[in-house]
Amino acid sequence: MSILGIAYNNFKSNIRTYLAFFISMVFSVVVLTNFELLRYGDAINVLQDENKKFTLSVLVAVIMILSVFLFFYGMQQIYFLRIGLKKLEYCLLWD
Repeated sequence: MSILGIAYNNFKSNIRTYLAFFISMVFSVVVLTNFELLRYGDAINVLQDENKKFTLSVLVAVIMILSVFLFFYGMQQIYFLRIGLKKLEYCLLWD
């Protein structure tokens, strides 16, 4: 088998991987292009005042959601710590 035959068989068996890499690369270029258009475009400058209000409201919402999440996470940790300590006590009593 020649080198070209080996390369062809390799390409044929890995076509899905190469296609996934190509699609990923195209998607990355599209995202980069969008960010560059936003960075150097005038759309952000027009919405600058509204953007400050929106950013503040999003920040408040994120802080509220994070505080609720941390509260429930702490309660869950306390609950499972109690269960774990009870199991540890049972294990120590049996030894």
